[in-house]
Amino acid sequence: MLDHVGPPGARKPLCCIYPKPDSETSSHSLAGLRLAPSKMAAGSARREDKALPPRCFLGALRIHIYNIPTGWYVVNMETSRTAPKKSGDARTKLLDAAVALVRKQGFSATSVDQLCAMAGVTKGAFFHHFASKDALGAAAADHWTDTSSGLFLEAEYNRHQDPLDRYLGYLDFRDEIATGEVAEFTCYAGTSLQECYGSSDAIRNAAYQSIAGHSARLAEDLDKAIAKYGAPEGVTGMSLGLYTQAALQGAFILAKGQDDAAPVHDAIAHLRRYVLMLFNREGEI
Repeated sequence: MLDHVGPPGARKPLCCIYPKPDSETSSHSLAGLRLAPSKMAAGSARREDKALPPRCFLGALRIHIYNIPTGWYVVNMETSRTAPKKSGDARTKLLDAAVALVRKQGFSATSVDQLCAMAGVTKGAFFHHFASKDALGAAAADHWTDTSSGLFLEAEYNRHQDPLDRYLGYLDFRDEIATGEVAEFTCYAGTSLQECYGSSDAIRNAAYQSIAGHSARLAEDLDKAIAKYGAPEGVTGMSLGLYTQAALQGAFILAKGQDDAAPVHDAIAHLRRYVLMLFNREGEI
């Protein structure tokens, strides 16, 4: 069922949300809710459509905090490591700009003017798609998840038959891509979560769901490894997945402090040794 986002009587909605949620939960976690463009492009909207208040188009952003399925956390390096491309719709350009600028200089230091300049769009286009900078920041966490997951899902380490080898291959792959400028290999979700956890519930929740979703994907292989090799009582795939992210996100902070990738490589090496000992494969250290 489609719900139009706009006032009664509008000729055509510029966007819609689906499926219709049963209710708003206290955690703002509405699985499956997402924005979709209508058949009418924003550039061809009639005068009366353009006059609609921006909030009419942001209902979806205000009522959901991206309950991310584990398979969504995917990273395309062509979009995540570079400035936004000039093709595509205004909303996507703004999301790409947010990911690039926030990773480079932080959320607070990023202005709407800078976002519009990098995206090559007007402020009118910005407020047509987003009610505020915070709304864009939360949406960018979901966009980061969408555009970042493919790199990991398509990586060679997924071809390993052994689940622990897949996880170790993931660590090796993380080590391999930690190159170039710090902003190019650090995480939008971690950066925005660290900065905005006390100032924006929407950004905090969206960014955490992005990190937790990625952890859950790792947990699938780690649970299989625990079933195959055994592990100390209380160790679960999800706990190890979250620990992996804690080690990586902490290493990203140290890398920013040193303006160097060395802390990331060191953290991954320590994490690899710990996991090998945990699963009684010390001979590979």
